[in-house]
Amino acid sequence: VLDRSRLFRDSADSQYFRKDYLEKFGCKFYEGEYGNEVNFDSVDETLAYDLISRIQQAENEKRSAKSKEGIRRYLRQGTANKHYGGTVMFGYDVEDTYYVVNKEEADLVKKIFNMTMKGKSIVECQQFMNASGKSPRRSKTWQHETILQMLHNRSYIGEKTFIDKELKRKGLKYEFKYKIHDIVSRTVFLKVQKILTQRQKQKDNNKKHFSLFS
Repeated sequence: VLDRSRLFRDSADSQYFRKDYLEKFGCKFYEGEYGNEVNFDSVDETLAYDLISRIQQAENEKRSAKSKEGIRRYLRQGTANKHYGGTVMFGYDVEDTYYVVNKEEADLVKKIFNMTMKGKSIVECQQFMNASGKSPRRSKTWQHETILQMLHNRSYIGEKTFIDKELKRKGLKYEFKYKIHDIVSRTVFLKVQKILTQRQKQKDNNKKHFSLFS
């Protein structure tokens, strides 16, 4: 292992690895640029291993805290088009940590919004996307729920929301809104929301009627 900090999340993981794997099964552990073996039969080397793991954990925590504070600074400033990690939405690319519109994908996003406005079903939008040759971010084929989530996603009208889970746990302000490039107009988006709401109401009513006569 060249850099142990990349191998373990924290010092506890490092110690579990030493006790439950290396020592238990008699495995050898080499680390550093020159691949020096750590001798766990030596009290001093075992202590050094544990101390280094704790120091590396502290360094990782410092880097993480610094990174999070940098993100929060951008969020408080409302920096437009900033990408803060995670899966990039369909319709966008990221360049130098900023969102840019992927024109080919954006045209497909516009298409399914327009199809919905013209009365096409989610299944028909799903079929269209599967025939487009473009895959969703996390799977090979387009699913009904994925299409529905896209049609409800306000990011496509330029309204992005970032949830800071750590601040939420602390009971502090955790939701940050900022602008990104829009792909769909607000007018189209709101019309589509109205259509989807009406469809859901109709679906719910059909379920009620079915249960009454079943």
